[in-house]
Amino acid sequence: MDSTATRTDEDSGPRPEELAAELLEHVGGIHRPAGRELRGSLQGERAVLHHLERCGQSSSPGELAEALHLSSARIANILKALERKGWVERVHDSRDRRRVRVRLTDHGVQCVARFKHEAVTTIGAIIEALGEPDGTELVRIIGRVRSLVEAGVITMPPPPPD
Repeated sequence: MDSTATRTDEDSGPRPEELAAELLEHVGGIHRPAGRELRGSLQGERAVLHHLERCGQSSSPGELAEALHLSSARIANILKALERKGWVERVHDSRDRRRVRVRLTDHGVQCVARFKHEAVTTIGAIIEALGEPDGTELVRIIGRVRSLVEAGVITMPPPPPD
């Protein structure tokens, strides 16, 4: 649906729900050609890898689930897959051997660096195609959304129950 096709009233612009539906349609249109791997990675393996890299230390599986808004069962499956690939390892907490921590392996660190480079290259091409004014505006708006989420103005739904 094109923004010009969005229903409007005489006195006001499009309703937030209409704009949300249009935005979802556009985002879906971007993701469909990218394939299943990209969609799965948004809340999957790459999200865990990037979180571990950003926090610069180990995390517990529970901390990962909370930070990424995923169920503990989903995190367990992701961690198994990442361990099989040699990208993360589980280690016992040095202060409490009953607790498990997850950290990136050296190979995992290299993969995160490669993924970041690929993302910057891809997004850079998108921004270049948009042109400087629209690219700058896109970055500004996404930054504003992030600020609203971080400030608690926009809340994310809780993860689904296990």
